[in-house]
Amino acid sequence: MENKQFMVIFTFETDLSHKFIAMVPKHREKVNDLMIDGKILTYSLCLEKGLIWAVFEAKSESELRKIIKDLPLSAYMDYEINPLTFYSTNSNFTMSYSLN
Repeated sequence: MENKQFMVIFTFETDLSHKFIAMVPKHREKVNDLMIDGKILTYSLCLEKGLIWAVFEAKSESELRKIIKDLPLSAYMDYEINPLTFYSTNSNFTMSYSLN
């Protein structure tokens, strides 16, 4: 089964609780691990509006839901999953040079 890409929009309260703030380092560590593993392709935060936009890659929406559930801050956020028809970034067009 081929991997699919999903845009996930997370929302959270902008008045952050002490519990939320205390979990941020663990959450960032998990996000970094998922980026290294290729499960998260992009991750953007707008703290002022309480929004996170992330593009995930997973085999299915159910696999994605499990990944999201394992995020330390998932209990403090609502989210909306949007399957992507296609996903492009400028890194897809980066020139590579040969030293030969």
